[in-house]
Amino acid sequence: MRGLVVYGSVYGTTRQYAEAIAQRFGFPCLPAGRAGRESLAACELLIFGGGLYAGGIAGLKKVLGALKEWKGEKLILFTVGIADPSVPENAAHLRRSIERQVPPVVLERTQVFHLRGGIDYGALKPVHRAMMAMLCRQLRRKDPSERSSEDQAVLDTYGKRISFFCLEELAPLLAAVETLERR
Repeated sequence: MRGLVVYGSVYGTTRQYAEAIAQRFGFPCLPAGRAGRESLAACELLIFGGGLYAGGIAGLKKVLGALKEWKGEKLILFTVGIADPSVPENAAHLRRSIERQVPPVVLERTQVFHLRGGIDYGALKPVHRAMMAMLCRQLRRKDPSERSSEDQAVLDTYGKRISFFCLEELAPLLAAVETLERR
């Protein structure tokens, strides 16, 4: 099976996960900006990972554009964000975000996984730092009893460097790739 790992990463955690997946299977690994139709034409299995930023998935638009002519049938999508996907309300929020961004015809043939990343406020670009500051001001105005666990996590980590990067979290995704390789 010819596989390809493509990622959209702004601060590096998604790239780390993508490189670990690529290394495990011996697949090439490319940033989304370098993965065009030619790259996809040669692969049967595409694994795309994108960091979550303000509800969007880094690199996804670029890859979706290239997918229009892709003949492959095996697609795995993973997101990387600060929210804990094991919390049901976070998982539901992630699912809705994916459904808004990925066309149904693509989503129906895609296996989706969510991983935890991290945040380093010292490394944030000014625009992201401003967005986070505005978000935190807004969340602090909310009644604490109305804050979601994701809201509280944003407030608890604000201004800090936190990493939830964990290679063991890749186990279900790696098992899915192994299953697809056998087909």
